[in-house]
Parts: sequence; structure tokens; C-alpha cells
Amino acid sequence: MRLKQAKQVSKSRELGILLNSTLMQRRIVYSCLGVLNPIVPHLKDFSYTEVQEWIKDNGREAHSLLIYNIDIKEFASVWGIGGRSIYEKLTNSIGYDPKIGSSPEIMKMCFKYIGNNGDLEFINVVSKVIINKDSSSIQIKLTSDILPYLINLTSYISIPLEATVGFKCNYSFTMLEYLLARYSQRSTYPIIQLKLNTLQIALGTTHVKSYESWGMFKRSVLDKIDRDFSKINGGGYDIKFEPIYEKAKMGRPKVESVQIHFNDVGFKKFLATKAAQKQGLDSAKNASSEAQQALKHYELEQQKQRDIKTSQEEFGF
Repeated sequence: MRLKQAKQVSKSRELGILLNSTLMQRRIVYSCLGVLNPIVPHLKDFSYTEVQEWIKDNGREAHSLLIYNIDIKEFASVWGIGGRSIYEKLTNSIGYDPKIGSSPEIMKMCFKYIGNNGDLEFINVVSKVIINKDSSSIQIKLTSDILPYLINLTSYISIPLEATVGFKCNYSFTMLEYLLARYSQRSTYPIIQLKLNTLQIALGTTHVKSYESWGMFKRSVLDKIDRDFSKINGGGYDIKFEPIYEKAKMGRPKVESVQIHFNDVGFKKFLATKAAQKQGLDSAKNASSEAQQALKHYELEQQKQRDIKTSQEEFGF
């Protein structure tokens, strides 16, 4: 599959956040997962261990499941990366310093995973990357450890690739994954309230000491996520973070928790169109139309809330 034809990124719900990644590295991984075929019939119902054994015993066939080639011009077009320095940007994103001679930074990317017995694991994603100027392509080789969490999944997250291509903040990917992992078929997405530290852990920001300050965390992380979500093509992914302050008897109250208000109409539209396409083009059009009506209804409700707020401010409420 070509990257420009990719519609979604799928991964096991068991996988946690992607650690040690830059924005460009995240784009490389998402591109790879976007073109990966998540259905491998002859490995259906295989356990993690059985998939690993099959990979060891079937080198050439396993090779085709682990290696993906992505056209660089297509990569730049899909992700909206301009300028003539695309090769330099990609080379820098790999993070290899010949002076140090250590493994490239991209090899350190890993998914956090908590096993059924509570053991904490870190699963590396990429084992090899080649930027080939002659063929103008990126060749990515996944690790055999990550493959079982990407194919033949019974419980997984589907992330619309189109929703992420405009993201300028790496944490926006993590926030969207977190929200969609908790998605259910409801009329509206429930308001989520998280302890501030819990939200920081979920987004993977605890290693940045300056983010311990609510003001810095809001400006450098949450405001950027808000901006990215508001600009998603087609709309319907708006998000709002509302701080909940502790009841302090003395001094300035601290932010204790954060309420997350998420509009999932855009995701509903994606799922409806995806499901309807399996039934035929006419059904897809109907599903898309219904989703558009839902989005219009949401926008009208949002406008009503803004009008009410404006009226209250005018009359001093």
C-alpha cells in the first residue's frame, strides 16, 4: 500500500505510550504502521510466542512483514513538510552522531507495556532505518518484538491518519491515542477528569522538570494539543482542558485535576465511513451524510453555549 492511500494506524490496546520519540520520528513510525497490513491470515490465533517462533523459522517471509519502503516525496507531501532540506531533516531525525558512535536515537523508541502479571516492559519499535537517496525512499525495519502487537488484533485502537498529519506537537499523537483507546459507542464522549500527575504520566511529560509548573505545562503541552486538534481537517475533534483547583485554606490554590472535554464527532464520522465502505459506496455516502449532520448539530450546540456565556457576561452574571 502507498502512504497516500493509508487511512489509519492500528495498534494493540495493550500498548502504552511511545517513549523517546521526536515529532519526525513519530511521523516515520505512523507512516510505517499506516502502510502495514494488519491482517496476516496464516498467523491468525497465534500467541505472542508462536509469532516470535514463526519469525525465527521463516526468515524470508517474515522479512516481508518487518520491512517497509516509503517514498520520501510522498512522505513529505502527506505530512506537509516543505523546503528542500527533507533529506537533512530525515537524517537528523534518525539521531546518529558519528562522533559518539552509539546507536541512532530512533532505535531507542519503545512502547510502554504492562503485562497481565503486572510486569513493566519496554518494547523497541525500529531495528533499522535506511534513507536511500538513489531511490528517494525510507526503508524501515520493525523489530520482531513489536510485530505481534500490530497484526491480527482482536482489541485495538484505530487512529485516523488524516487526523494526525497536521500535528505540530508530538504530545498531540499521545493525547489522541489516549482518548480513542477509551472510546465507546455513546451519544457524546464523557468528560474525563484526571489528577494532574496522572495526565502528565499519560502524555509522557514527567521527565521534563519545568512541566511540573501548571502554567508551563499548559502553555507548552496542553495549549499546543488544543491548537492541533482544532485544526484537524474536517473538524469534529475539538478539545478543552479545564483545571480543577484544590481547596486550599491558605495561599494560592494549586491545580489538582484536569477535566478533558473532547468532541468525538470527527472520529464517529471516520468510523461510520469506514464501516459503510465495507457495505458499498452508497452506504458510505449515507454514513458520511449522517456524520456531517452530527457535526453540524455539535457546532450549533457549541454556538448556543457561546451565546449564553456572552449574555451572562453582558448582564454581569
